[in-house]
Amino acid sequence: MTRQAFDAELNALETKVLAMASIVESMVADAVEALQRMVQTLARSSGTSETSVQIDIGDRISSAADGAEIFLERVITGRLTGPPDLPS
Repeated sequence: MTRQAFDAELNALETKVLAMASIVESMVADAVEALQRMVQTLARSSGTSETSVQIDIGDRISSAADGAEIFLERVITGRLTGPPDLPS
């Protein structure tokens, strides 16, 4: 393989990786929005008017035999705490 062909192939691969990263980030944003709506709905049905949702995002990463990092999963959790609504 010539240097020019190698560079072209590397360029194409980098473009694909960037496109995949963009798709993953878009999916994470969609998941966060859906989780916020679900947590707020559950909170309302549990009797609070609080709407502020705390979102935590964590990645599980392991190591391969050669020491390379391997992404296993991304965990997205949502929490909402608030006082109960009291009857007037």
